[in-house]
Amino acid sequence: MRNTSTMITLLVVLTLAGVALCKSKKHHNDDTPSNNEGDFHFFYFVQQWPASYCDTKGHKCCFPDDVKPLADFFIHGLWPNYNDGSYPSNCDPSNSFDESQLDDLESRLQTEWPSFTCPSIGRRFWAHEWNKHGTCSEKILNQKEYFQAALDLKDQTNLLQALKDAGIEPSNEEFYNVEDVKEAIKSAIGFYPWIECNHDADGNSQLYQVYICVDTDGKTLIKCPVLPHGNCASRIHYLLSYLQFVERDKEEKLKRERERERERMRKGGSSNSMLVIGLLVVLSLATVALSSNNGAFHLFYFVQQSLM
Repeated sequence: MRNTSTMITLLVVLTLAGVALCKSKKHHNDDTPSNNEGDFHFFYFVQQWPASYCDTKGHKCCFPDDVKPLADFFIHGLWPNYNDGSYPSNCDPSNSFDESQLDDLESRLQTEWPSFTCPSIGRRFWAHEWNKHGTCSEKILNQKEYFQAALDLKDQTNLLQALKDAGIEPSNEEFYNVEDVKEAIKSAIGFYPWIECNHDADGNSQLYQVYICVDTDGKTLIKCPVLPHGNCASRIHYLLSYLQFVERDKEEKLKRERERERERMRKGGSSNSMLVIGLLVVLSLATVALSSNNGAFHLFYFVQQSLM
């Protein structure tokens, strides 16, 4: 009897531990469907400084040919989250992205929520954000309301102006104290943000993304219940416009194309040179044949042999 009770207790403990482990494994790289749309605690509203994305080793930057995005922070996403740091994702596969619902917003989305991956296809980026994150708040915000809420939050927070008011402006030389960056944003919006940094090719820490917490209504700013993991160096870069890197990548692409064209011409030139040499040999031999006795016969024979 004692062994049976012990076994039952052990099974209960293992079951509870398994449930806890499964819950703890939900994180921002988890794309498995969740059916908890509307059941979340707050949003992360995430904005990205594009120059830092473009300056990261291995990244190539593009923007749409017909639209030039603003020299400003761009929207990355509006992400439902739980207070324990986990989050729902891909909540409703039946409610997939429908670009026709964004006809009234597309021009703003192209300039304020663009894609910088090459090739630059904004709709693909928006579809990813809606399918993964937006469907988890669909009981509160339909698709158009979700994207409109993000655009409104960008206007409301106005990070570029908040930093400028504190004397923090983009520079390729200047480093800024990361705490000063947080204080500048807090002074403007009333709450501390979370700052995410990445690194340039030289290993310098640079301002990459700003996380601001928003209530479940998609409009009210709140104190963050929990912050993501990771941190920045004490002093960080806040680089000049992304356009310098887009132009750099364009120049590198053109340079590669010119090199390939020169290589094709070089190979083609070699073939042409051999053809010219061959023709000269033929003409020389033909001249010799014509100048000798029975020249016509020799020329006919030579041409016949050359064509075989």
